[in-house]
Amino acid sequence: MSARGLREAALDAARGGARPPLLRNMSMRPRTHVSWRSGVVGGELVTFPTPVESRSHMPQALEAWGGKRAVARRLEAAWKAWNLVGAVMVYRDFSGWSNAWHVETEAQGEATPHLVARSFDLILNVLCRSRSGLLLPDFPLSFTADGLSTSLSTDDPRLVHLARETGVEEIKR
Repeated sequence: MSARGLREAALDAARGGARPPLLRNMSMRPRTHVSWRSGVVGGELVTFPTPVESRSHMPQALEAWGGKRAVARRLEAAWKAWNLVGAVMVYRDFSGWSNAWHVETEAQGEATPHLVARSFDLILNVLCRSRSGLLLPDFPLSFTADGLSTSLSTDDPRLVHLARETGVEEIKR
């Protein structure tokens, strides 16, 4: 028996042979429905809609936009000019963002406009640089079908401001 095994056996004997139960009442059953709500940080929400209809359309879309290298050069130039610093939380859009979407702000209790980004360069930069709910300005571009076939949203004031500067559509309730 190893030294660790001997030590554990001695501890078990000191406790009367019973080990404490592991994670009892500290975890949820599988498939437990969990819901949570978070207030909007900046008061506005901006969505970066997917520019492709489906994953299968990605290769054709890149070619239609001038090819992967040309698009990458264009996006890098725009991204550099915007000089975004720091991490941004982005949220995957599961709802499809119907025109009736609105966000209730906790403090004011009134509906805020829902913004939809319209700048091709900004939309592609956000979608191609985001990974697992996080956008870091230093992330390299990734033209994966998974990334570009999913719309993302954020309430980060820096991206809301940038989207407003480059063009948005306001959808009011």
